[in-house]
Order: sequence, then structure tokens, then C-alpha cells
Amino acid sequence: MVDSNLDLEEIFMDKDIPKAEDLSFEEALKSLEAIVKTLEDGSASLEQAVTLYEQGVGLKKRCEEKLKDATLKVEQILVSEPDEISTRPFLETSS
Repeated sequence: MVDSNLDLEEIFMDKDIPKAEDLSFEEALKSLEAIVKTLEDGSASLEQAVTLYEQGVGLKKRCEEKLKDATLKVEQILVSEPDEISTRPFLETSS
């Protein structure tokens, strides 16, 4: 994971950076914010910027997936009968 306290050398030397799909929403968002900050400050070379951009795209997709999952869970709760409070997995289909 990219940490905002790491410099570019540390980012590119770290071979154990987790894949975006292995990160929680919070971890992915923090890493994405660090990448955006680095790209905005212009401290990356062109090659590094392209690599960071590619990593950022994966992190953005991960964040969108996690938000979509959370939205579906909330929508399942909102669809419940007005007088009935129940929960069920959002992937469960009603019979």
C-alpha cells in the first residue's frame, strides 16, 4: 500500500505492495489520496507518474466496488416492509 509518508523511492522499491482488491475501502482510499498528492505536486518522473496513475485506476475501481456493495446493503434495508424490520444478505434473492 502507498503511504503518504513514503517517498517515491520507497514506493517503487516495495515489492510487497498489496493488490487493490486485497485492500479495505479505507486502505484503498488512503493509498489513492497519496498517489493523487504525489501526482499533483509533480515530484514523479514521467515513468513513475504513469505507474502511479495505473495503480490509482485500480484503487479507484476498488473504492467504487466497496461503495456499490455498501449501497446495495443499505438499499436492501430500505426495501423492507414498513412495519417489518429484517436483514438479509444483499446478494440473496427473494423467492
